[in-house]
Amino acid sequence: MKSADPFKRLLTEKNVFNLAVIDNIDFKERSFQFGNIYDVTRGTSHATLRMVFQFSLPEVIVEKPEPIRDLNIDTQIFGIS
Repeated sequence: MKSADPFKRLLTEKNVFNLAVIDNIDFKERSFQFGNIYDVTRGTSHATLRMVFQFSLPEVIVEKPEPIRDLNIDTQIFGIS
């Protein structure tokens, strides 16, 4: 299991779109009941799920760098609602 390298299975062509997803999942044995409040976390399990979805695009997308914008006190991040 330690010798498995998932990075070797990723596609690396220029026409591949990658979407990475990370999700934290918590499982609990049963619902909370009255009792010792320090035993609440005893019946829980935690898992981190990491996935990559890869899509082969029909043509290569030419990437242009986004312009760098300086933020100051007068910069409006959100519009007026």
